[in-house]
Amino acid sequence: MPPADPAAWEYALACYLVNDPSLPLAIEATRQPRPNIVVLPPGSGAPIWTHARDTARAQNEQQGRSTDPDLVITVETSGAESCDTVQTGRFRRWRVIGSAEEHLILPVWPEKDDQIRKSSRDHAIELRQPNDSAGLSSPPFTSDTVANWFMSTPSLLDNVAPNTGLPLIGVDLDGDALADTPFGLGVHGPLLVPTVLLKLVLELRPAEEPFLLRDHDAVPALAMVTWRSDYETSRYHFPWRRTSGTALLVSPDTFNKLLTWGRGRLAIREVVHGDPSLAEASPSS
Repeated sequence: MPPADPAAWEYALACYLVNDPSLPLAIEATRQPRPNIVVLPPGSGAPIWTHARDTARAQNEQQGRSTDPDLVITVETSGAESCDTVQTGRFRRWRVIGSAEEHLILPVWPEKDDQIRKSSRDHAIELRQPNDSAGLSSPPFTSDTVANWFMSTPSLLDNVAPNTGLPLIGVDLDGDALADTPFGLGVHGPLLVPTVLLKLVLELRPAEEPFLLRDHDAVPALAMVTWRSDYETSRYHFPWRRTSGTALLVSPDTFNKLLTWGRGRLAIREVVHGDPSLAEASPSS
């Protein structure tokens, strides 16, 4: 039987089908110029890719594992005190506790025109025990959800001790909380999120402004910033970005609180990862 009011029926259906623009617009509001403290991911043919390939082969042969789909290698691990400091803008003097940037490598003749590869560089603070080599062949993030930015965290863990190694920052890989947003206005990536543990340790709560968390005194304490750069232009197509990134920033007081809790067992780890063909390709940026 046809609906009694077709217009009303179609409107009700559209409310379920049409994307809600609030989340992608809130993410766009975090955009800033690319920070000059972030080093661009390595281009194709860079020595680090050869090193990553050879290291992965040796580890796979030793452990009897199959070859990983991507090259992943930890470039450096240093104390959390060495986290970069924002020099300008709204978050001047805030510390960068995590960043993720993806860069698209264009093909070089005689490669096929559609052979575009992705190179990524990640930095993140994590709990890491001295001389602990666990997870060094993986990115420094855990899989998490963007919903963490908007949910209040109950104080279920009052005495969380840094006695093990684990990530403190997540990346939204599944996009469950994004619903059908990627198929509407689209959504920026990668998206970094504070883990529940990090929110508990720093006593963080959602603020009225999206992607900003406040401390127990209602003072801004942690924020996300995003950027897009290196646009490819032509008379034959619209400009499209080759580089996109995200960073998590904490206020100076919040950073000091994190260091106090970590008791010397916090590290900032830098990881690069990308397509295995980057080790074989001709040098390019």
